[in-house]
Amino acid sequence: MGLSASGGWAATAHAPALAGLDGYELRALSASSDESARAAGETYAVPLAFSSAEELARSEEVDRRG
Repeated sequence: MGLSASGGWAATAHAPALAGLDGYELRALSASSDESARAAGETYAVPLAFSSAEELARSEEVDRRG
């Protein structure tokens, strides 16, 4: 998901909803730039931050099990 350190839909809806799920941990995010991704990762304590959804999807560090 796209997640911005400055707020927005994902920050106010998606991230809080996911945080409320038992057995779920938000481990990766994508944003519009490297700088934005790093800032959002720091703000929301998400360890893997990518500058595009494609980069996130290609990462071997992202669990794709459904």
